[in-house]
Amino acid sequence: DYGPFEGTGRRRSRSATVRFMDESEPVEHIHEMHQSLRDLRSEQLRLGDDVEREIVRRNRVDIETKKTLENLSDSLRTSQREETASERVERRLQEIEKEM
Repeated sequence: DYGPFEGTGRRRSRSATVRFMDESEPVEHIHEMHQSLRDLRSEQLRLGDDVEREIVRRNRVDIETKKTLENLSDSLRTSQREETASERVERRLQEIEKEM
């Protein structure tokens, strides 16, 4: 019986047919699918946590790297000033030697 399609020359598509499995299998299948969804959700949460930890770790490394670069820059500026001061002392000593 094709209902409203009967006698119109049109047939219902076979791909639209709903097939039911054995009555005991759908419940098991639903439980398996539900467990798979829970497993996927747990994995998704774990991966999200892993990504979040990696972002925090990289931010911490970036901050440490910036601090290290600032310290190196300060040390370089300080050493350049010290060299300049020592050069001035050397020049002053040479001037004193000339005066003698």
